[in-house]
Order: sequence, then structure tokens, then C-alpha cells
Amino acid sequence: MKPIIYKYIAAVLVTHALLVTLGCSKPADNASVSEDSGTVVVPSAKQDPTNRGDPEVKKYDTLVPIRAKYAGIIKPGIAKDGATKNAKAMRELMSEWNPVGLLEDQIVFVLGPATSHNREHNTMSYAFENGYLGTGWKFIFKQGVVERVEEFGIQ
Repeated sequence: MKPIIYKYIAAVLVTHALLVTLGCSKPADNASVSEDSGTVVVPSAKQDPTNRGDPEVKKYDTLVPIRAKYAGIIKPGIAKDGATKNAKAMRELMSEWNPVGLLEDQIVFVLGPATSHNREHNTMSYAFENGYLGTGWKFIFKQGVVERVEEFGIQ
């Protein structure tokens, strides 16, 4: 197979994964693939006339750029060699992004699954540790939306 075919297949798979994440059942009619670079061009929810302002899709629209910027960089959990790098990336994200007022599923859309989730206390945490020490961020919810975020140390 030619390299362009691999790029095309990868682009189609990435697009499908994004559409499934956003809750779309099929690609937009006006989605296109550039055969030169294998890049898939999918209009945002604001540009997609088939969306018609669907609130379920629209609530993620502003989060797509921040998610794309940190995709694969922020990996919560225990990582002997990468915990410091992952925590540093999370700290950078938190300095440029204010999640206060967002819903739980919007936080998961950007960061992935939490390392701990306490429904009784309305909290969800993302921890980065090397097995001995680390740091984390706790998202505290009130009436279903993020009220505040606290950074904590792990010893």
C-alpha cells in the first residue's frame, strides 16, 4: 500500500473516533478528505448546517481546541518516569483553562477518565504520581457543575 493510503485510513479512523466521542452517528455530509495530505476536514458544530445547534454537540465545541492541544500529553495515574512531565502539562493546562462552570462529562472529554471519583462528596480527581510522590487536581462539583478546582500533593 502507498503511504498516502495509510494517512487516509488514519485520518478516517481519527475522524470516526472524534465523531463517536461527540455523539454523532455519521460524518457530516460536508466532511472532506484532502488526498494530498490525508487530512480530514470536518466543519465545527457552528459551521455544520446539519447540526442545527444541537446542545449535546455544541457543549463540546469550545473544548475541542484545548483537548487537541493536550491530547496524549496529560496521562493521569502512576508513571515512574513520566509523572513530573504529566503533572507539569496539567499545571500548564490549568493555567490557561478555567473549567469552573463546566459539566462532569465536559471535564472527562478534555482530560479522559478520572483517577478517582467520589460521588458522595461530588468530587473527581486526576492524580499524577511516580509511586512515592505526586500531585493531583480535585474537581469539586455543586449542582452538577465544577464549583472549584484544588491542587493537592501526594506523599
